[in-house]
Amino acid sequence: MLRAELWLQEGEANFMKKLSLTLALVLPLSACSMATDKSILTSSTKAVAPTLASEVDPLYAVAYLPSIAGPISSVRQTSGNNRVHQTVLYPNYGYGGGENQIIVDVAQTSSNRVYYQAPTRRQILSEMKRFFPTMKLTIDQNPRENLHGVYGYASGKSKVDGNCIYAWQVVRNVTRKDLGDLQRILQPKYASKVRLRYCHPTKTTDQLLVMMDGFRIKEVTSSSLEMLRFAEGAGYAKPAPAFVQPVIAPQPVKVATTPKVKTRAKVTTTKRQAVTVPEGPRVLLPTELDGSTPVVQKKIKVAESFVVDPDAPKIPLPN
Repeated sequence: MLRAELWLQEGEANFMKKLSLTLALVLPLSACSMATDKSILTSSTKAVAPTLASEVDPLYAVAYLPSIAGPISSVRQTSGNNRVHQTVLYPNYGYGGGENQIIVDVAQTSSNRVYYQAPTRRQILSEMKRFFPTMKLTIDQNPRENLHGVYGYASGKSKVDGNCIYAWQVVRNVTRKDLGDLQRILQPKYASKVRLRYCHPTKTTDQLLVMMDGFRIKEVTSSSLEMLRFAEGAGYAKPAPAFVQPVIAPQPVKVATTPKVKTRAKVTTTKRQAVTVPEGPRVLLPTELDGSTPVVQKKIKVAESFVVDPDAPKIPLPN
């Protein structure tokens, strides 16, 4: 009996040794298999990459500047459920430090503070460092105002870009206002936040701020927001500028000239010769009617002209 117990204990000890050795070999492999392979996407994997922006027609721009800023050159858009994000691009003069652009977000929000509170100073400094990495801008402590309310701004100057401004604004309500009573109750409320980056080599800071004074955001409804999202699938492509081929002036054609031969000019002379022609009708006298006076026919001498060729051969006359 004692020998049987000792045999069982020895077997258990050997089993535990084998089990420990097996676990020591398997655990590193299991740890490798537990590492997340980000290259494999399954139905439960959430995408972390940002969505690619679509280029839409400039007519679908949610925000715009006055005409002195120039025409809208392009609109990049991303959207989600009840929200639209657009980057409205304006012409650049040299593309020294970046693009002239309006960054506007429109969304149906009820508790998101970024659509109801002004950004902090720290947030603005971080954004300016991203948009103007080589330029120092100064935040003006006196905000300005446009149609949508008060906005803040900073200004600066560089040799490459000229005068630049960076403006920010929060618009708490961009919902369409001319709605019926029932539509106003059912229509969700939309808010917006705006950033503006604009530089110009010749315009002053005051002239650039005039553009922000005339800044406008289009009124939004749920149907117009869906139309903006539908515009992303339109496949809009910015038309390429017309290729203008330079006009090359044609080389002057040299015409071979032949030497001029002097020719003897023909001289036309007029020689008058007397020619008699009958006299025209006249009234007869009474003495001529009764026959007592004879009727005399007079002749009028008229000079006749003809051309004499000096080169014609001369024939001597008999006399």
